[in-house]
Amino acid sequence: MKKAFTLVELLVAISIIVLLTGIVILNFRSGGDQLALERAANQVAQDIKKAMEMALGGKEKGGSFPQGGYGIYFSAPSNSYVLFADNNSNGSYNLGEEIKTISLQEKNITIYNISPSSPLSITFLPPVPEVKFSVSASSVTITLRDNRGRTKTIFINQVGLVEIQ
Repeated sequence: MKKAFTLVELLVAISIIVLLTGIVILNFRSGGDQLALERAANQVAQDIKKAMEMALGGKEKGGSFPQGGYGIYFSAPSNSYVLFADNNSNGSYNLGEEIKTISLQEKNITIYNISPSSPLSITFLPPVPEVKFSVSASSVTITLRDNRGRTKTIFINQVGLVEIQ
């Protein structure tokens, strides 16, 4: 007598393989979306640090260092923010001060909330660096959200520490 698989055994094995493949594909897509949210949060944190580095490095704009240093401006809801030079030293972004408008590179990610309030300007002045918020607060949070409702929060305190949670 020859040993072989029955049709029922083959169908059960194929069903299990199809089920496991489906689960893996769904989890892969979900993981990709979570990774996109993390990349967007890291991009925002890097750009905040870039503004700080420009201030500490004494980067000149138009032949001189801006009186108010360099900063970054956020508004919510939005998918972009502005790197700016604070030419009039008021600690806030004004039209004409932009160096670059930066769009979040990840699809379906938005700047969802800014606490304590939106809009928010964060400026950096050398040499310490001195960190100024356009709102009265000792720290601020910027929350990013994807289209599935998941969030990442970026904390910035008065000494310029940037932390992603």
